[in-house]
Amino acid sequence: MDRKKRVVLVFFLLVDLLFLVYCLNFRVNETYDSIPAKYVALSLLREGNPDLDEYAPFLRTTYLSDPHESSFGVLPYYLVEGTGPAGRHVLSNSGVGVALLLVPAFYSMDRIKPLDARDIFLLAAAGRVVMSFFSALAAGFLYLILVRVPLSEGTRIVLPCAFALGTAMWTTASEGTWQHGPAVFLVVLMLYFLVLSGGKSRHFSYSAIPASLALCLRPALLPLVLCLFLYGALYRRKELPLFVLLAMPALALNGLYHYYYFGSPFIVSAQKSWASVALIKTGSPLIWQTGYFTGLWGNLFSPSRGLFVYSPFLLFALYSLFHRGGAFERPLVFFFAAGSLSLTFMPSMYFDWWGGVCYGNRYLLEGVPLLVLLIAHQSRRIMASPFLVALFMVFLVFSIVVQYAGSALYDGLWDIMNHVDRDHGKLWDWHDSQLRFYLGRLFRGL
Repeated sequence: MDRKKRVVLVFFLLVDLLFLVYCLNFRVNETYDSIPAKYVALSLLREGNPDLDEYAPFLRTTYLSDPHESSFGVLPYYLVEGTGPAGRHVLSNSGVGVALLLVPAFYSMDRIKPLDARDIFLLAAAGRVVMSFFSALAAGFLYLILVRVPLSEGTRIVLPCAFALGTAMWTTASEGTWQHGPAVFLVVLMLYFLVLSGGKSRHFSYSAIPASLALCLRPALLPLVLCLFLYGALYRRKELPLFVLLAMPALALNGLYHYYYFGSPFIVSAQKSWASVALIKTGSPLIWQTGYFTGLWGNLFSPSRGLFVYSPFLLFALYSLFHRGGAFERPLVFFFAAGSLSLTFMPSMYFDWWGGVCYGNRYLLEGVPLLVLLIAHQSRRIMASPFLVALFMVFLVFSIVVQYAGSALYDGLWDIMNHVDRDHGKLWDWHDSQLRFYLGRLFRGL
């Protein structure tokens, strides 16, 4: 079998097997943030519009959380009031991106059995399948990136599997209709074109398409997209005009949606409820009230939210920053490092730096592909040291066990019992952490 056919075969096997793993444990890990996308998809299917006017009474009585006042009465925080040229409407605070991805699946199911807003499990299960697909596809494209650089075949397979099973890709991105799964896929696709641009022209410009779509889907990715633009200004100036041109359609459509429903193309729909939720959770309406280093330390090392606590194998990304040479060109390594660092700014200063009720860390999930590529950059040096190989494998096995515990057992109970959205000190308690709670349940159940 020639190399190209082998790469295609491994890609499809990897995506299929990971999709199967994601779907084997058919639980739905959702919180209030992931609820509205399903009903926006239903509205698009039934009414041809993204407003939730017809579903607001049902959602208000079924999923009321952190309420705020509007002209429609009390609304849960994940629903906001739009007052643009379209008139007054109830809308999702997370836009329409995920809902658009759900529409084909909902349409197919609706042809078999007409869907209803009260089909809570059926809607959640369909959403879970779609998110699992995009999560598995992200791992597949990560493999295609690693094929482009001089690495062993084992490394090319192990790292995408570590990414898929040793991080919140398993416990968050694949298990509910969050924005994370599709956003991570788009980030990986952006990185694919970026790495590809090392050998051929114009591929850098193509990275603008997934980058702009990712930004529309998840505005918190703005620092990463700005880093990509800066990379283009420094190293790909001739391709920069085409890059900007290719980014415009998605940004223009997103701006048009926000202007039509909210009155400004520059508004972020979620900000309509930020102040009221911040007041409920922290006692202050300020949005960016957390000290950067406090939030950064919490996002990286909190015993109940730390990225490196729940996925310690990612610590090996730091190893690449202190050694010359490696699999990628130096400008790309700088971009990987700067991009992953840039994604810590907004979550770390956000009033809700811990991400609400969730398992482990979710705010930094879109930066994980960059960390994995940093590990790949010095993987040969790591593989040359038996000690580092053993340490990496220990960290990786622990990460997978941690994510399995979350996938199999997470039910939000620890967060609810400890009132983490009000009592933030519990997020720093090593003796009664979320991780110890669910690992304890896992091993007691064996």
